[in-house]
Formats: sequence, structure tokens, C-alpha cells
Amino acid sequence: MKIRRAHVPEIDRFPKAKTGDLVRFVRADEQYPLWFCGFTEEGLEGFFPRDWFEPCGEEDRMHAVRDYDSTELAMEEGSEVLVIEEYGEWALVDAGDRVGWIPSACLDR
Repeated sequence: MKIRRAHVPEIDRFPKAKTGDLVRFVRADEQYPLWFCGFTEEGLEGFFPRDWFEPCGEEDRMHAVRDYDSTELAMEEGSEVLVIEEYGEWALVDAGDRVGWIPSACLDR
């Protein structure tokens, strides 16, 4: 699929979580309701897909039910990608030499 609109990430550090890892829930994301803002156990802040995490019994802790890598890709208009999965207005794509997230609105449908 082609990229119809270029994308540049606003951040340069991307948290990751393996299945079972804990993330501290901070707040729901107002712009993307299926995501939440949180901190990894290493203290790295980022956004996490709600359905990939479940409460673990501690007040503000969530544990990962599947691996998650929040790497966001910079993409140029006209680039080709393979869409792996879409979730909450974002798409996980394979750009050939790298895998990461871009807003679904950047895809040429």
C-alpha cells in the first residue's frame, strides 16, 4: 500500500513491552480513545494500545497481554508499505527495512 501523506514522529524514544511486563497507567488518550499514556518499568513514557494491556490488580498498573513496540516510523509520500495490523486510527506497517506505527490517515486507500 502507498503512503499518501508523509509522516514525521513527534518523539524520538519509543517504549516497548513484552508479554507480562508492567506499565503504569497515567491517563486515557483524548485524541485516540483506544490508547492510553503510561510509563514502562524503565520509566519511559509513551502511548499503549488499551486492548493489548489488562489491569493486574495494582491500582495504576497494567500488564501486557502481548508484545508491543511503539516505534513510530517517518514515512515519505509515495513510499510502499505492507500493513500488518490496524488499531485505533494507527497502522503497524512493514516498510521493508523497518517495522513501526504510522497514522492510518497516511495510507492511500
